[in-house]
Amino acid sequence: MGVNSSVTKVTATGTGNLLGLTLTNGYQPIDFPAATIGSANFNATTNTYTVPSTGLYAIRYSYRYGDGVQLRLLSLTGGNPRIGIFNGTTLLDESVFSGANVNLLGVLGVLSLIVSETSIDSIYQLTAGSQLTFQANQSGINLDLLTNGSITTSVVIYKISN
Repeated sequence: MGVNSSVTKVTATGTGNLLGLTLTNGYQPIDFPAATIGSANFNATTNTYTVPSTGLYAIRYSYRYGDGVQLRLLSLTGGNPRIGIFNGTTLLDESVFSGANVNLLGVLGVLSLIVSETSIDSIYQLTAGSQLTFQANQSGINLDLLTNGSITTSVVIYKISN
C-alpha cells in the first residue's frame, strides 16, 4: 500500500494582523506558513491547496481566537464572524461562530457573547486542479483581537476515495 500523497496539514498562530486579516467585512484568506505535512499540494505564497486528483476528500478546518469566549459589540452591518472553505471564488462550506446577544449598554448598544472557536469537518467531491483557500470573515470581532488577540487555525486535507 502506497503513501497518500494528498495528505496536507497547515497551521498558523498569531494575531489577526499577522495572519493577513483586517477589519473589513467579508471573507479574507488566512496567511498560512509552509505546510507541516504534504507541502507539495499547498502553496504558502498564494495560500492555496491544489487538489492533486479527482475524488472524495476529507477536510477539517478549525479556527480559534482568544480564550474561547469573547464579548463584542453587535455588528449591525457585517453579521457574525465565520470561517469558510472556497473552491476558487465559490464558497464550498462555512461555519458561523455561535453566541448570544445581551443588552448591557441600554437602548443604543447590544453586546454579543460569542464562542470564539468553530470548525468545518466534512467530505467533499473535488476535481483535480481545483484551488482551495481557507478564509475568515472577522465581522464584528473585538478590535483588540486583530492586534493583541491570539488566533490559532489549522487545516488537514486528505483523499479518502476516487
